[in-house]
Amino acid sequence: MRNTLLMIVIACMAFTCDENEDVELTAGIVGKWQLKEIYADPGDGSGKFNEVESDKTITFLANNTLSTNQSLCKLAGNPNGSSTGTYSLQDSTIIPTDCDFEEFKIYFVVENSYLILYYPCIEGCGEKYEKVSN
Repeated sequence: MRNTLLMIVIACMAFTCDENEDVELTAGIVGKWQLKEIYADPGDGSGKFNEVESDKTITFLANNTLSTNQSLCKLAGNPNGSSTGTYSLQDSTIIPTDCDFEEFKIYFVVENSYLILYYPCIEGCGEKYEKVSN
């Protein structure tokens, strides 16, 4: 599973977008997204996304910044915290500004109208969001 994720990330990073594609991608990601599912693999490849009830949201702005109502420093967040950060469409990365780890990167894809975040876990893990407003 990790090899598949790694290949997806490498493929995303290998392609560059022209200016029109950047505008289109930015328009698609800008807005508020709400957490709907969490993925956690126990290490045997049997992991899958499972629905969750959560108030966690991420708001992407057109200036490549974002904010959340819960921390991005951990999978599923901290309901008592919030995060800010930057994102790159070219690298498909989110870099929170308030984590205790240097160069903490979260990779993302937008797939079938969902935003999927892949955290740097030993085993596969991630969060799936659905857009709730522009």
